[in-house]
Amino acid sequence: MRRLFWLVLVLILAACGGDKKDKEQSESQSGVVEAIIAVERAAVFPIPDRNAAPITYLYERERIPIAGQSADGAYLLVTVEQSIGWILRAQVDISGSLDTVAVVDGETLGATPSATVPEVALVTAAPSTTPDQSPTPTDVSPLPAQTAVPTRTPLPTLTPTNPGEVVDPNVPVQTGTADANAAATSAAIRPGSPPPLTITLPKGWQSIDLIVPFRTVNAIRDVPLTIYNGPLPSADGASVNGYIYLFWGFPNVTSPTGEFNLWADGLQILRGSLVSESCNLGINQEQQTFYVGGQKAVGTYYTAVSCDGETDTAGWFAALRMYGGSYAFFTAVEPLDTLPEQSPNIQAILDSVVFLPPEE
Repeated sequence: MRRLFWLVLVLILAACGGDKKDKEQSESQSGVVEAIIAVERAAVFPIPDRNAAPITYLYERERIPIAGQSADGAYLLVTVEQSIGWILRAQVDISGSLDTVAVVDGETLGATPSATVPEVALVTAAPSTTPDQSPTPTDVSPLPAQTAVPTRTPLPTLTPTNPGEVVDPNVPVQTGTADANAAATSAAIRPGSPPPLTITLPKGWQSIDLIVPFRTVNAIRDVPLTIYNGPLPSADGASVNGYIYLFWGFPNVTSPTGEFNLWADGLQILRGSLVSESCNLGINQEQQTFYVGGQKAVGTYYTAVSCDGETDTAGWFAALRMYGGSYAFFTAVEPLDTLPEQSPNIQAILDSVVFLPPEE
């Protein structure tokens, strides 16, 4: 998890807090030269020309292997979900040496749909355009060998919301103004309202509702975040903890035609709000179908390891739209290697979700 986020959260809710130093991670894997996105959103162009219409986008701290470069070195050739595209060299950091990357004729490549590039292993996938309520990812596959999820500092002491009972919240009224009584160092983080849904929590689980700052490409705005956490049963009696982070009502990434890109939404939240920059974040590059409350959602598995002062963890995210609103559920378990065993327990909680229609 984003460590500063949680320290500020503790400051607000438990009268304590702290600071952290961000740490850049730029190690390449297996000698592959990689581009590390250094801006909030980098356009991927079909040809090495920034005036061309982007075919998709890559997001801050996303890593992607470089397959070639333009003759002037201003553009880098990458493959994003089987599509060939170009990104601006000025918008990325480089892991490895560009001296080993071949120069590619951009005009010839752009004019030849069947052109191929050197085969490389993608570390993460860039978002693709996904329709509003009809995501079409592949079916869920077994947890990949390399996943990576957010790790978090322990949550502050919370007041359980009817553990083991069905939580029936009211639809909250959202505002964009910060609480005047909030601590000066807390930015816009403050208590929030429950999401418009019901959920059945296992015994011993608790929840907390917040309003947190959400960073988009051109602005910072407030969005609701609800955190559910508690113990999970273990076959050997070991201590295992589960987490579900629910972001909802957030601004969406959309295509030029107005289609919602829930995959991009999930990646943006994962990298921009949930996982600390100190973490080694790994994401399964294939979009997959998950289910929340019997509704299809788009997402994938992820893990976060080697985070400063935090525990390695693993899980998945599932993003969907219901009744005109957007929801993104991020699951996580600790210890990390218990995810295969604990996935059914987390999924059972997600299965209990019932989305509430807007009040008329």
